[in-house]
Amino acid sequence: CEIKDTQTFLLNFLILKRYQQLSTTFGKEWLEKYIHPLTNKVHCNFIQLMNTTRMSSTSPNMQQIPSGKEWRKLFISGEGYNCISTDFSAQEARVAAEVTEIKPLRDIFNFGHPIFKDDIHSMNATNMFRIIKNDNTFVCDKNINKVERGIAKNMLFKLLFGGSEYTVALDLGVILEEGTKFYNAFFDAYPGLKENFEQAKKLAIKRGWIELDPITKARYFYPHFQEMQDSFKAAMSYYPEDYKTYTAEEKKEFKNVLYNEHPYVRDYWKTYGVLKGKLERASLNYRIQSLAAKQSKLVMLYLEENNTSLDEGLRLFVHDEAYDIWKKENAIKRSEETLSFMQKSGTIFTPNVKAEGVSEIGDYWIH
Repeated sequence: CEIKDTQTFLLNFLILKRYQQLSTTFGKEWLEKYIHPLTNKVHCNFIQLMNTTRMSSTSPNMQQIPSGKEWRKLFISGEGYNCISTDFSAQEARVAAEVTEIKPLRDIFNFGHPIFKDDIHSMNATNMFRIIKNDNTFVCDKNINKVERGIAKNMLFKLLFGGSEYTVALDLGVILEEGTKFYNAFFDAYPGLKENFEQAKKLAIKRGWIELDPITKARYFYPHFQEMQDSFKAAMSYYPEDYKTYTAEEKKEFKNVLYNEHPYVRDYWKTYGVLKGKLERASLNYRIQSLAAKQSKLVMLYLEENNTSLDEGLRLFVHDEAYDIWKKENAIKRSEETLSFMQKSGTIFTPNVKAEGVSEIGDYWIH
């Protein structure tokens, strides 16, 4: 068949598989498997400490429930009660501003932007799509340009967590030249950020562990650190001590001979490169994820402090979102308190960057 027909078939197949997952993983089978026969509620298990100290949930994984209204409306408050959904506002971006110590990144959250206020995603979308669209008049409006803002939001975290210009180009579906333009424009907007990244990577490679946050001093020890070092030493054992003094042409000639006589040296370098890359990405990712996790956990403690009711209180925390159920007469007060708890947690974990949140009250899990 023609390529066009093949592409249509593959697209329809992927759509079919997506809806199949939604109707099975989160559909009737999910209801039959996880709703408790006595309480008529869902009771999941929590794993308190992942590598980054974030939590995860199992049986079922409540942190992967689709965010679409058609699913969230199924989680209701019950008669006489309200659901309260409170999100940290740009939590990971604010935490990134804290840990990287980049002033322009901190300033947009602390003092705002004349056009975008504290909406970093709209600001980045404007810078990004002015390049992509080749239109210097483009300004992202979060109420209109939702697609562009969503792409910029995704790209922000990709870059903060170690993505490259190749990652940008691939995710955006543009040529490498355009991906590189956005990549460079992003770092140009935040002087010192690239240097901060390189310093964090070098420190992790030197130590073999990552400090997860400056408050608790918790550490993540890289389990493949010894293998990474051994691979590097094994490869370097085939190089002369004065290799660094070779000219580019001499290095090329030497490696051609080396790989011809000892082809397995390439495997040493490949293993080293893969393991080193994982550690470098973790050195950027984990420091943000961990600080955000502890900030969220502190809010959980604040929310449940002095709460003795089994019918009211915190039901779930999904990354940066608190989901509570309270009697209707208490809902507004608790919503306001949750926002204040998020701000309070910021004074401890992000003292140089304000923490903010957005709260919504309804009869179901609003997100």
